[in-house]
Amino acid sequence: MDTNPTHLMVMDTNPTHLMVMDTNPAHLMVMDTNPAHLMVMDTNPAHLMVMDTNPAHLMVMDTNPNTPDAHLMVMDTNPAHLMVMDTNPAHLMVMVLTQHT
Repeated sequence: MDTNPTHLMVMDTNPTHLMVMDTNPAHLMVMDTNPAHLMVMDTNPAHLMVMDTNPAHLMVMDTNPNTPDAHLMVMDTNPAHLMVMDTNPAHLMVMVLTQHT
């Protein structure tokens, strides 16, 4: 019988107040534990190729044709950087490179 509006959270039908009970997956990104959905929050450096702004790492996204040697890391022999050897088709963006003559 309590009519104090500040006590009626359970009965509150205002959608902006029901985030805890909201079952819409599009609203639950913060609580989503599916690793496939957490790329933005993933702090594993090995997963951040797309968002990495270090120019030395941008082999895949670098389209500058003027200084290919500086941007293409072709001579990099660090096994941790050899994405080319990844056989997962979803990961083979590295193979799509502009040919420089």
